[in-house]
Amino acid sequence: MSFSLAGKSILIVEDNPVFRKAMRDMLYSLQAVTVVEADNGIAAINAMSKSSFDIVLCDYNLGVGKNGQQVLEEARHR
Repeated sequence: MSFSLAGKSILIVEDNPVFRKAMRDMLYSLQAVTVVEADNGIAAINAMSKSSFDIVLCDYNLGVGKNGQQVLEEARHR
């Protein structure tokens, strides 16, 4: 059985650039085309206010600022 993410828009929220790249590469290997990256909670909220995403992959610990739970709660509220 083949799995494809073609046609899906995906947001990666991760403060570690190495992990972001690894996730991006895995998503591209599954035929993902639209992958947007955010390195903190504020950037994630801004990205979600500009575009809608089919999939959001969000780390809980995002360093200084909003954590993953706060990003989720704000996204749900909006």
